[in-house]
Amino acid sequence: MFSLSFLNSSALILALATIIPLLIYLFARKRPPKLIFSSIRFIQLSQKKQKKKVNITNILLLIIRMLIILFTVLAIARPAIKLASLRSKTQHPPTAIAVIIDNSYSMDYVVDTQTELDKALGKAEEIRQMLNGDDVSCLFTLESAWNNLNAGLNYGDFNVDLLRSIKITSQPAELKDVVLAAEKALMESHLPNREIYFITDMQAQELPEELETTVFIIPAAAISERNNLSVENARLANNFIERGIERQIEFEVVNHGSSAAADVICSLTLDSKTIAERVTNLEKGQRQWNRFQVPVERPGWHQGFVSVRDERLLYDNRFYFSFYYEQNPQVAVITSRKVLPTALKTVLEIYSGQEENIHLLSTDITLEKLTGYTNIIVWDYQNWDARISFILGKLSDEGSNILFLTNRTSDENYRSFMETEFSIKFQDLLATETSLKITAVNSFHPVAIRLAEERPAEIRDIWQIEGSGNSVLSAENNAVVLEKDGNLLWLFDASSLRSPFLVDANFPILAYNSLSYTASAGSGNRQFRTGALYRPQAQQLILTDGTKMTTGGRRINLKDTGIYLEGALQIPLAVNLDYTESSFSPMEKTERDRLVFCAADWQEVIFEARYGFELWKYLLIAVILLFLLEIWIIKREERNA
Repeated sequence: MFSLSFLNSSALILALATIIPLLIYLFARKRPPKLIFSSIRFIQLSQKKQKKKVNITNILLLIIRMLIILFTVLAIARPAIKLASLRSKTQHPPTAIAVIIDNSYSMDYVVDTQTELDKALGKAEEIRQMLNGDDVSCLFTLESAWNNLNAGLNYGDFNVDLLRSIKITSQPAELKDVVLAAEKALMESHLPNREIYFITDMQAQELPEELETTVFIIPAAAISERNNLSVENARLANNFIERGIERQIEFEVVNHGSSAAADVICSLTLDSKTIAERVTNLEKGQRQWNRFQVPVERPGWHQGFVSVRDERLLYDNRFYFSFYYEQNPQVAVITSRKVLPTALKTVLEIYSGQEENIHLLSTDITLEKLTGYTNIIVWDYQNWDARISFILGKLSDEGSNILFLTNRTSDENYRSFMETEFSIKFQDLLATETSLKITAVNSFHPVAIRLAEERPAEIRDIWQIEGSGNSVLSAENNAVVLEKDGNLLWLFDASSLRSPFLVDANFPILAYNSLSYTASAGSGNRQFRTGALYRPQAQQLILTDGTKMTTGGRRINLKDTGIYLEGALQIPLAVNLDYTESSFSPMEKTERDRLVFCAADWQEVIFEARYGFELWKYLLIAVILLFLLEIWIIKREERNA
């Protein structure tokens, strides 16, 4: 196969300048004046001989000058020749290549005793050996931090130690962003032949809509079916039983494969001890809820994980959790009332264990007194002033979380304080005859755990606001519960006798979760996904691998799964995957320009040399030689004249 292409084809228009020497030759020739002699025979013969010699020299110079112009224009147009005979492993035109290694956690899948990442690194090593000294290469992964440090251009092959340093990441970057970064890097090489090789398990990922560089998709392993189990959404669940509480760890075990899984072993590890196991069976594609009883007796923080035994993909076999337990929580309710509304009082009695643990405070409210309580609730306090604002603001700054409640007669100064704390603006109170249905539940927030969105109970007496903040619960585009910096705000009246929501099963769950969330341990949200930015409440943080770091008050990227320990009390922080890659979704093999899906013969497909060998260097050498030839001819004629 032979083909010739021009990298700067627009310059070919300049080739018209080649005829300029010809036009000059035809229209600007000098005609010698006629001289009349008495006897001109000898002179005429001499002129004919000389004229013939001059014409040959002039035509030769004309051809040389036209070739100089033509070759110069062609060199500017940068012609490249492509020959099939030149496509071998190490004999190929100089090419700039970028190898992108898929190191997302689905690449940890085991195939024939090797993970797909191991197989991908082996293929990358084969590509490295195909490179020669005229090539330019760079290495990318789906980990942004790794790319920032290592994804630079290399003349020749890339470093083998750099290749071996690639590990699985739980926080992969978008493939389209990495491809764009690779294209930008290859452009800096100034080589016309540029190719990108993406070595992957063929999990569906988004590519840029338009590709400037040919992207070759190379499968890491030749398999079409994957079987994987994962455990997800492990959490503490509190069941209300005869005005008491039964604590359980709920979790989902998921079969992502295309065949049934029998005798699946799930286990619960709590505070570094495996305390329970159970065996279950799963149909293909089934998501199954299970639970373990949790005999919690020790007050304070607890941490652990639920795991499922699966030998294929280990990365998603654990889900971490943490929770705070207080045996006899003391609850302070700042209120001007003498009696709490029935719905709220019932939940508080169940939460605290007995009525004596609930303390109504209306006078003599001090910072020292409030510091000793497990929970602080503000409800219908009519004597709001700057002093109480200062006390509660100070408690919040020191890490205590507060549950703020509203009602139909909430004090204007109190509402003003809420506007500042939650960055909102109070509007009107919805009329009592207006009923709204719960329509949106933020299922990722601890306060919304186990709230049934499919059972939309009606709710009344809600304050309308501007600015939604971090909405935990909404009713027809109206925020019902807000959260900010660990504090909670209920925008509905917990004393309303006309609100069906207060007798719905969702209300005690919401109330109990709110109390657990705002416990005085300063827990706030202790459950995150990888990649979240978290501002620690303490200077010291112990990472999942045991490394200690000083935070300096700055936000940190929670990039690894596991349990982080914060502060001198080592309060646990659970971080888990987003599980998007646990279910295998194959990449769609669509026909697109500059996108090539490779098979087992991928070695024969890459280095396709779209433009081939450039010829401009040889054309410039020819121009120089023609110049030298023209000068030699002119000097020779001058000597013979």
